[in-house]
Amino acid sequence: MLTFLVKGRYQHLQRRLQHVGTRSAKRKLKALTGRERRFVLNVNHTLSKTIVSKSFNVFAVEQLRNLKKKNNGKRFNSKLGSWSFAQLQTFLQYKAEQISRIVVTVNPRNTSQTCSRCGYTNKANRKSAWFRCGPCGFQLDADLNASRNIGVLGRSEYLRLCVNQPIVASDEPTPAGVTDGSYKPIYSEAGS
Repeated sequence: MLTFLVKGRYQHLQRRLQHVGTRSAKRKLKALTGRERRFVLNVNHTLSKTIVSKSFNVFAVEQLRNLKKKNNGKRFNSKLGSWSFAQLQTFLQYKAEQISRIVVTVNPRNTSQTCSRCGYTNKANRKSAWFRCGPCGFQLDADLNASRNIGVLGRSEYLRLCVNQPIVASDEPTPAGVTDGSYKPIYSEAGS
């Protein structure tokens, strides 16, 4: 939450300096922009390091794209929309790979409208900050419910990655001339 306050302060100062329009204001604006960029870079590095240092081997994240919505409000959209989520995801990816962990991206479609207990999906389930499932009556914070759904989807994506590993060796003898072990047997049709 502190990061949004700092981000709001930077945006307020930028608006004021752009309104002034003098040469010194433009120099100050340029310095302020660099300072804001370094702030976001530092927060993304710190956050990705904190996430990767957890005791999990697989991390599931949403594919964050256009987060701007009319009902969020103009101020909230300007603070959230100017954040570098792709940079955070890149940092998370490379830091996880350095310590042999996996980051799985999940499509966020219907994650906040699906019940994490029974799997029922309906747009009416999500009312503002609370989630309430119609059929089973399950109630939970909407973001927590969505994160549970992302965890389930991430687990299925990870298992799909593990199952589809290529066959790299076989028990059959390799033909003459193949020495690198990359021989893939050719199966003939039945009856020939």
